[in-house]
Amino acid sequence: MSILINKKSKLLIQGITGQEGQVHAIEMVKSGSKVVGAVSPEGKGKKLGRIPILDRKSTRLNSSHRVISYAVFC
Repeated sequence: MSILINKKSKLLIQGITGQEGQVHAIEMVKSGSKVVGAVSPEGKGKKLGRIPILDRKSTRLNSSHRVISYAVFC
């Protein structure tokens, strides 16, 4: 399955506290992706750089952050 994103896509990363998730999240931000948040059970209240980490997807991000794509790292 392919998910197409563009310059305006806002991304939420699932599994950012794992090694692979962190590496790919940093690369995504460096390449210009708009990562607006991340989800991880252990990450509530933490940040990776400027990326806020939430404990579940139902936790609200800023209302201007309408997320349309997810990146999942297990």
